[in-house]
Amino acid sequence: MLEEKLSKLREEIIDYSQLITTMFNDAVKFIFSYDEAGLLDIIKNKECKANEFEVDIEEKCVYIIAQYEPRAVDLRFILCVLKMNNDFERIADHVVNISQSGVFLIKNDKDIISLYKTDIEQMFNLSYRMLTESISAFKEQNSQLAKSLCELDQEVDNFKAQVYKKIIQEIKTNPKNIEVYLHLERIINNIERIADLTTNICEDIIFLYEAKIIKHHKEEYL
Repeated sequence: MLEEKLSKLREEIIDYSQLITTMFNDAVKFIFSYDEAGLLDIIKNKECKANEFEVDIEEKCVYIIAQYEPRAVDLRFILCVLKMNNDFERIADHVVNISQSGVFLIKNDKDIISLYKTDIEQMFNLSYRMLTESISAFKEQNSQLAKSLCELDQEVDNFKAQVYKKIIQEIKTNPKNIEVYLHLERIINNIERIADLTTNICEDIIFLYEAKIIKHHKEEYL
């Protein structure tokens, strides 16, 4: 019975991950296509579905722990799912932030989207790769893949620093458009935060399959 409950829990967290990755991909795609309606759908509808997933999965984890008192790898699996569940919900929040700022830019300055398209794409592509491959690592029980993805987080940080320098210079040159640039900065910052949360997920996957806690000790294990 416990094995069946864990199998269903595994299926549900994977379904949740698919919703989150779709939301993230769509948000950036809709910004580039100036699709305000698509972004509003993420804000008003998709986030609600993400929240429903989060509550349901948390309830299932608590129920399984209370009823079955799992140990060893089963307990690690449930703890991993609980933490992934929380991180997915936070990623959904960051996607909503991206979508809200996308709506603002579409309404107020479409040109800046084109101007910074390459920068946003570079950060997004790397963050999205981290997110989707972290889910593959979970499904395939591949802790080595999870470790390699942790190393990519610094690349996202480097992209962010480069774009920030450009934005700061633009604000100095054209301070009247500061609100526009702040929304652009918000998009960049939230993409970077998704990469950070994905790193957390990878650390949990390593804990699940190797029983090692690498947080604060990455240099020893990566």
